[in-house]
Amino acid sequence: QPPSSGQEVVRKGEYGNKFYIVNDGILEVVTGDLRTQTELQVKVRLRSGDSFGELALLYNCPRKATVRAQRSCNLWVLDRRQFRAVMRLKSASRIREYERLIASAAQLGQRLSESEKGLLADALEESFFVRGEEVVAQAD
Repeated sequence: QPPSSGQEVVRKGEYGNKFYIVNDGILEVVTGDLRTQTELQVKVRLRSGDSFGELALLYNCPRKATVRAQRSCNLWVLDRRQFRAVMRLKSASRIREYERLIASAAQLGQRLSESEKGLLADALEESFFVRGEEVVAQAD
């Protein structure tokens, strides 16, 4: 059943067992106490392609905010088991991609053993930068 306008999808403080991907619609992430209507603040609006609910699944902790539909929405939902399976596949795929990158760098590909390449690939972290943003400064 798709959530309708004003309906809560997740509530702050509850333990979650689902991950959500917005297919269509607009939702708002609200902090504060909804029961007493105190300190309510819309932190962000979620639209098609956005997702939420991963923190409760990754860290087995209560929801940090309430997410409610601003208008009728269509969501894709993964339960905990499905979410973990996707995360394992994503991780394995990324490590294989990093291993290919390491092998293509002549200095690394020739000097490291296969196990060292695997360890390096597993330790890499991806960072994203905005065009024109400083990545490294000479004094660093």
